[in-house]
Amino acid sequence: MKSPFCQALINGDLQIPCNKPPVEQIINSHVEPKIDRIIVISEKIIVRGHVEINIEYVANVCDNSQPVHFVHFLVFFDCFIHYPCLKPGSDVKVCPEIEYSEFILIDDKTFSKFVVVKISADVKQELASDFRKNPFIRNFSPQIRNCNPVNIHCPIISSYYYKKND
Repeated sequence: MKSPFCQALINGDLQIPCNKPPVEQIINSHVEPKIDRIIVISEKIIVRGHVEINIEYVANVCDNSQPVHFVHFLVFFDCFIHYPCLKPGSDVKVCPEIEYSEFILIDDKTFSKFVVVKISADVKQELASDFRKNPFIRNFSPQIRNCNPVNIHCPIISSYYYKKND
């Protein structure tokens, strides 16, 4: 059985800070997802988080100054996972992973980002054993629909970056 999941699409432009030199070429990028908050409501898991974007680049400088620079950004996201049998207060664990990331250099101080974050959920379902022990409740049959805990593997997939052709 597959784990329930949601995907957050993060796109838009990022500006190199004015105290950094202009970009000639992106050398390396790393995107790491972080979960800030998990909210469990009836049949939904709301996930709030952010991605840390780290870009290493070659600066477009003429003198003998430092050619390689690093910039760091935080970008926030929200998404929700529909989970039909979920009750408030359930024990929920989520696993974020970067499915895809792409950075396109627009000009020497701006690049476009496109990041896909997949967030898988693992819910520990507890059968209501207290109800079974109660002699006044008969024929109790909990409705557990597709709610078995699943082992989740969380790889981080590498980024791709391109220079925009003029």
